[in-house]
Amino acid sequence: VRGQVYRVIAPWMRHFYLSYDDNYYIIPCANNVVMGGTAQKGNWNLSPDPTDSKDIWERCCNLVPSLRKSTVDHEWVGLRPSRSKVRLERETLVVGSCSLEVVHNYGHGGSGITLHWGCAQEAATLVQQALGTQQTKAKL
Repeated sequence: VRGQVYRVIAPWMRHFYLSYDDNYYIIPCANNVVMGGTAQKGNWNLSPDPTDSKDIWERCCNLVPSLRKSTVDHEWVGLRPSRSKVRLERETLVVGSCSLEVVHNYGHGGSGITLHWGCAQEAATLVQQALGTQQTKAKL
């Protein structure tokens, strides 16, 4: 899934905005604000598309008009693996007499920026659980 976003300088932005009807969002980060976006299956173009840029800008500025005063830091395009639902789970892989705990956290598609905090927290919890179940073997 191809995702295109703007990163803008808008230090007054403190709240997240999501428009579920048309897939646009505004997400404040530490140093800038993400304005997005697109979710285009089958489009592998890594360059910002001017039509998408204009659409993102207009729709996000319509959601929050003060963004028209922001300074564009940069535009960005990324390709994301996608599936029907996010895979976020713990699995034990057994090969011969060895077992390995694996935490899967992928398939966010174009929604990674909106899901990352919650998924990262859940993945960290699963890793802590996996580490808690490991048995140490004495080496003699």
